[in-house]
Amino acid sequence: MKTEEVLTVAIIDDAHKIDSPQGRAIHRIITGLKEYGIRVGEIASPEDARAAFSALAGIDCILINWNLGGDTSERHEVTAKLIDEIRERNEKIPIFLMGEPTNAPPTSLPLKTVREINEYIWVMEDTPEFIAGRITASAKRYREMLLPPFFKELVKFSKDFEYSWHTPGHAGGTAFRKSPAGRAFFNFFGEQLFRSDLSISV
Repeated sequence: MKTEEVLTVAIIDDAHKIDSPQGRAIHRIITGLKEYGIRVGEIASPEDARAAFSALAGIDCILINWNLGGDTSERHEVTAKLIDEIRERNEKIPIFLMGEPTNAPPTSLPLKTVREINEYIWVMEDTPEFIAGRITASAKRYREMLLPPFFKELVKFSKDFEYSWHTPGHAGGTAFRKSPAGRAFFNFFGEQLFRSDLSISV
């Protein structure tokens, strides 16, 4: 039985495939996320990101390179506008802004952008494993926050591997698996449905 939905992180970045210190650092972060079991979607430009907005509901965290397309004020404006557009569609999704360490704070960040992001990460300062862990924790909190109270408890119940002997769950669907037609029915919907199919009579 699938006990937990896979988390998905989108990385909007054009540097991780370049053989540079920053590119290698971002690539290691992606590797770290995958080791945590996170599905990673790689997006190379603001234009591609806008084309993928329809899939935003399935994303649990977004990483954006502040220097996407180049370290210039014009490109920063494009990135800031992209963050605005994401926030217009989703006020709660975690947004991590990636930057390179410097001796001074990122003064080019508009105050509005600072308010719209959740974290600013130096990709070459902290370890990739730590950054991947921060992203994973934020994505998990976001996923848990999305669930309404009843559904949240239902998900929790299904993860506890409890027996449910009442109808219509039929002990997690075991009754259906005793006949060919019943097994086909069980396979069609999947075990998760029957394990979490609780009666209001109990």
